[in-house]
Amino acid sequence: MRSIFLLTTIAAIGCWIPWVALPRWRIYREQAAFEESVLLLRAGVTPAEAIKAIRWPSKSTTFTMTHDYEGKPVVVLQYEWPNVVYFVYFVVKNTPTIRDQSMEPSVSVEVFRAPGVPLDYQAKSKGGQKKATRAWPAGAAKAGYVGDWMAFLTGDRQDDLGLESEMIHADHAPSVAP
Repeated sequence: MRSIFLLTTIAAIGCWIPWVALPRWRIYREQAAFEESVLLLRAGVTPAEAIKAIRWPSKSTTFTMTHDYEGKPVVVLQYEWPNVVYFVYFVVKNTPTIRDQSMEPSVSVEVFRAPGVPLDYQAKSKGGQKKATRAWPAGAAKAGYVGDWMAFLTGDRQDDLGLESEMIHADHAPSVAP
């Protein structure tokens, strides 16, 4: 009887390792490598250079070019795992001769770590609600979450919209006195 119990325990552990432990360990290693690479980003890097420098196992990056509440051009990169979402926020120089903001040198770089998208997330900002209503029903929570994040990042940041996050890195170019 003890040997059957022992064999069952060994079999259970043998199944748990490849189906549960190994995927979690891989995700942990990917996120550690990712965070290590984003900590090296400095003001002056272009978003296009940053995409190449960031260690990301997937070749797909969500890339948004827009303007903040003061009209400054910004680029937001979004990297997503099942348990966490990273937002890399660049304020870039506004050079009239360059049309692609991803080629502009950054004035500042900020990296935020946020929990993964809750399945029942309800958007709180107008932009998030607009994105959620335009998305397929299965993607409404994610669209609203990302919309709220964009509203927070590009807004004056006085209202965090109840978003949980941690700024894990920031680098700003020194201001030059006129």
